[in-house]
Amino acid sequence: MFASFFTTLGGLPGRAAARLAIGVDVGTKSIKAVQVERGANGIAKVVAAMCRPRGAIGPLTADEVVGLADAVRQAGFVGSSAVFAAPPADAIISTIELPPRSSNAPLDQLARMEMARNTRIAPDSFELAWWEMPPGARNSRGTHAMAVAVPHAKADSLLDTVEPGGFDVAALDLEPTALSRACATALSPTGITAILDLGNGPATLTLVHGRTITFNRRLPEVAAGALQEELCRRLAIEADVAEFLLAEIGVGTGPRAQSGDADDAVELPDEGRREVNGFVDAMTKELALSFDYAGHLYPDAPVSRLLLTGGGAAMAGLVEKLSAALSVEVRRVAPATLVTCDPGLLSVCSSPAMTLALGLAMREPA
Repeated sequence: MFASFFTTLGGLPGRAAARLAIGVDVGTKSIKAVQVERGANGIAKVVAAMCRPRGAIGPLTADEVVGLADAVRQAGFVGSSAVFAAPPADAIISTIELPPRSSNAPLDQLARMEMARNTRIAPDSFELAWWEMPPGARNSRGTHAMAVAVPHAKADSLLDTVEPGGFDVAALDLEPTALSRACATALSPTGITAILDLGNGPATLTLVHGRTITFNRRLPEVAAGALQEELCRRLAIEADVAEFLLAEIGVGTGPRAQSGDADDAVELPDEGRREVNGFVDAMTKELALSFDYAGHLYPDAPVSRLLLTGGGAAMAGLVEKLSAALSVEVRRVAPATLVTCDPGLLSVCSSPAMTLALGLAMREPA
């Protein structure tokens, strides 16, 4: 059920161009969809992309799926095969210790048993994937691994909603693996790359050592949607105004930004600036703690690059602020900065909110 944990941009040279399954990211406020085509040279190109506002709050509904299926057909997507991400709240991520590979022990079975013990759920009640992590500073003689489980009941609930509405689910993927796949060309050649996904809900931080995910953590204190709601409440403004202020002023140097009317400047009051700065300060603190932890595990490969994805990554001044505070290279990444995109899609593909959907779309068929 799970996708492979890491797929590079290298494809299958010599084959005719072929479209892969549609990558679908179901967010709190919108649904993003991307479809890529693998050329004969194996390079991925985005050939269809769309962002559709949600009409409901909470889990995906059957009516939303039907509407989405119609929308993707009208937007030029081909086929009904799709890759969805398991909701972060449904994915259980844990590190486990296994015997060394040289022991010839049944590692897959032991991984399942260890995960069942950690989560206190039946060993036959979940889908499991695990991978070995670099040894780092540990002196363990065994196999240090990261494991991810999604209970069958959670996965079946999503499938039961999606498949009757017009999609054939090729796979359920995981957000950290899909983001790592999307960001393949932006990973640091040395050291560890951090990927911070700033969606409407709690942010997620993933650390990638070379091409191996070694850390994943949700950050409840860092939720772009909560910041936007607080600005609306404190400043008595609408959500679209708050979104504009964050994208155009954010933590930048100026308190004003021009709206569509050249004579109509919009200002972020001091109260709002304090709220935004407090949000970024909390984000910086959480990142610093995680980077320090990674440094203890892998002292020879410190975090050297931070990639920002998700709608919240569009905040003005955020790249510069985090780079100065954390002393690492910081980049805002979107499909248009990671892969080739059809010229007519450059606008939608320039949004960092589309990055997860890209990673889902880049999953190779099993």
